[in-house]
Amino acid sequence: MSLDALRKLRAQAQEALMMELAQVTQDLMSLEQRCEVLDARLQADVAAWRRQAAQGMTAQALLEWEWRLASQQTSLKQARGAIDRLTGLWAETQARLVEATQACKALDRLDERRRAEGDVVTLRREQRATDEATGRRLFLKRDS
Repeated sequence: MSLDALRKLRAQAQEALMMELAQVTQDLMSLEQRCEVLDARLQADVAAWRRQAAQGMTAQALLEWEWRLASQQTSLKQARGAIDRLTGLWAETQARLVEATQACKALDRLDERRRAEGDVVTLRREQRATDEATGRRLFLKRDS
């Protein structure tokens, strides 16, 4: 595989990782907002439950409140668990992106080195051709 093909392949992999990281970041932000909404709703319902409990409520109403609050706590726990998983995925994707970026930079440096070596070879050829042309001119001038 040529160096250019390898560089293009690595650049595509790097681009894919950046897209994946952006998607995970977006999902994480969305889920964090959802957690904030769930937490605010839970806190509001707890406050309402306390007010009603202080005024007195039936056993049926108490059971309904307990079920509602337990359901909200479960939803909040699940969302926080998903945030933890996404945070781990974000860190993993970020690490893979760093590796891919380093690989791209290494290939770029290798390409620069190869081009510099090619430039040196070209300069040597040009210098050799110039030296030969100068030598021929001097030789021709001496013969004339």
